[in-house]
Amino acid sequence: MKAWILAMAGSVALLSGCAAPKKPQPVAPTAQLVTAEKAYVDASVAKLKNSLKDPGSAKLYGIYAIQKPGQPHPSICGFVNAKNSYGGYTGKTMFLATPDVAVVAGGLMIREQSLGSEVIASNCALAAGQPAPPSQDIEYR
Repeated sequence: MKAWILAMAGSVALLSGCAAPKKPQPVAPTAQLVTAEKAYVDASVAKLKNSLKDPGSAKLYGIYAIQKPGQPHPSICGFVNAKNSYGGYTGKTMFLATPDVAVVAGGLMIREQSLGSEVIASNCALAAGQPAPPSQDIEYR
């Protein structure tokens, strides 16, 4: 009987290490909505378009500039709809861009870097109390 109890206690101890790890707590957004110079926005948009498979097909929506504490320059966030390798539009997809780097969620229409939509959404999320970003129905020209 003692052997059986010891075996059960050992099994419980071994199996307790198999529990799923706790999910990390999400970090509260810290980005502030800022005004960026038109030349900076245009350079960021150019970087984004040049990284697409079909740069001429890009339609941009809901563009806004954010800046996080300690970040030297703003990032440009918004949505892009562009053609993929098959010539079809992919639908509005979130992006984050600067004049040096551009990333698009999912990567169906981009030649370079892609990230998960959660990563881009968390980087483009505004801190509490910030005004809402522009609607993704507003096209950038």
